Amino acid sequence: MRDRIIKFVLIAAAGFGIYWLMNHHLIFFGASVEVLPKVETNFTHTFYSVGGRKDIQYKGLDTILANEDLLAAGIDDLLIDRGLVTEEEVRKALDQIR
Repeated sequence: MRDRIIKFVLIAAAGFGIYWLMNHHLIFFGASVEVLPKVETNFTHTFYSVGGRKDIQYKGLDTILANEDLLAAGIDDLLIDRGLVTEEEVRKALDQIR
């Protein structure tokens, strides 16, 4: 009986972990991680690495913001809040995309 309870708890914990991952983006900034809630429940872009300011310049801010899932979740505001880009840079990049 005890083994069944332990298995049930482990399966429930794994299920909750998977469900949580399906509802959040984990955005990596080098060694730190930020969590953004997803707009839709799925595994799309669950893990995304932004890096630092140099990485954003290399990838291109427009490339990061062109990802509709991340943009809807608010990655633009997150980048501004972390001081990696300015509102003006975001506005220019969004103008290029649209």
